Amino acid sequence: MNLHPESELESLRKRRHIAAASLYNMGLTDPHCAVAYYGAIYAGANAEQAFEAARRHQLLVLAPVVVTASYKADEYRGGDHARQVQMRNARAEQIERVRSLVNPFAQGVESMDLPLRLHVEAEQAQVRG
Repeated sequence: MNLHPESELESLRKRRHIAAASLYNMGLTDPHCAVAYYGAIYAGANAEQAFEAARRHQLLVLAPVVVTASYKADEYRGGDHARQVQMRNARAEQIERVRSLVNPFAQGVESMDLPLRLHVEAEQAQVRG
């Protein structure tokens, strides 16, 4: 039994840019978020759960910048400590932005864009059928 017929894979390849672009426009900017999204859809998740899988992937990629405790601020070369603090703060802001994104598929949210909605419906029908 072939669980992954080439015709279905080819169809998915042709449409994958729709989900990737929509997820990017929604704030999930890591290119692999679409892979996490597709994996969740294939595993039987609904669109809301698939979006959360993509968000989780983005958060995993955006691990906080860790500054080692072995150095004190005065042991850094001029400006190094300030750059590390700036990087850590920028990463924390990125993480908070991704955490605060509205899931467009959540109940009561009306702002989901049409191309992604049509894509999701086609994907779910293909997985079921």
